[in-house]
Amino acid sequence: MLKVHAQIEGGNVWAPPVEDDEVVFMPHPHGGPETLWFNFVIENASAANAGKPLTLTLLNVNNMLGGWQPSNLRPVMAMDGGAFERLPAPEIETRPDGVVHARWCVQVPAKMLQVAVCYPYGQEELAQLAEALDWQVSVVGLSQAGRPMLRFCNRAGVKGEVAPAIYCVARQHSGETPGSWVLDGFLRRLHEMGPDAPMCWAVPLSNIDGVVSGDYGKDNFPYDLNRAWGLPAMRHETHCLKIDIQRWKQRCRTGVIVDFHAPGACEAEGLYTFVADPEQAPERHAVNLPFADAVQRHLGDMGAKEFSRVASYPSRWATPNLTAFGWDEHRLPALTFEVPYGLIGDQPLTIERYREAGRRMADGICEALRTLKA
Repeated sequence: MLKVHAQIEGGNVWAPPVEDDEVVFMPHPHGGPETLWFNFVIENASAANAGKPLTLTLLNVNNMLGGWQPSNLRPVMAMDGGAFERLPAPEIETRPDGVVHARWCVQVPAKMLQVAVCYPYGQEELAQLAEALDWQVSVVGLSQAGRPMLRFCNRAGVKGEVAPAIYCVARQHSGETPGSWVLDGFLRRLHEMGPDAPMCWAVPLSNIDGVVSGDYGKDNFPYDLNRAWGLPAMRHETHCLKIDIQRWKQRCRTGVIVDFHAPGACEAEGLYTFVADPEQAPERHAVNLPFADAVQRHLGDMGAKEFSRVASYPSRWATPNLTAFGWDEHRLPALTFEVPYGLIGDQPLTIERYREAGRRMADGICEALRTLKA
């Protein structure tokens, strides 16, 4: 009487037919080499089953990116159209062959239960943000599948303007919804500042095709969006963003590019940033560090102890990412911020906590911009 499917915006799951009182599932790679994002619905065709125990079993956790500490996994669920809430720590099963599964005990819904690795953030949430901000929304280009790429801005500015400015991008890896929730709070904070806020342009759903399709999007083919920033651009979305950043840069004296991401599935140290290697790129490192330090101060206990990091993991792509493009082509500070999926320490992350992190980040970025201006 229970059916599992992913026919929703951002849907992603592999699941065999349900047997007894257990839903077994895994995140679907959707053509990419890495998995992490899942988002699916369990439908109940028999009201008589409602309220009975139901086990959710995530198979092969160690196949997921960052699945090395599965006790930190805290998916979210929404019962019968209600608000999403965090699940508790899972029961971990390590099988004799070393394969690791994670289990949660929930209840059979009256009609529908939605489960996701983190709070979904898609077109509906973006429309709510647009209504709250009342900023100008423009189409800066189309995705590979012909979907509009929307850019928010608090003011358009004029060519040759001397005001400081911020350019924000999120969801280059389409399943990294924590970055979207932090950007949501970031933009709301700038809105609260009114005319005192720096000029800000933001593309919240840059990989809109992956967002709608439910891709994880990390290193996805034909090209990872965040590795497509070379000359020429390897994705049409990146081509459009490059042109828009050029327009934005012509309208500000000093600026910073901020890119919102999420790390491995089980990381729980707090928010952190990647800065350029001080030995390999000392100038780029020097311009990024004041922004990293200011954000760390404002984040306080929401920031990881090791906050400013140098990316040392191997990449499948040799081409530049957004932050390298910001410096190489425009000599601008550009930073990537990583936002955990479920926890900071032992504290679960809620939507309001994500937004609070975004508000604190906005204060830190604005402080560093003022210092740079001075």
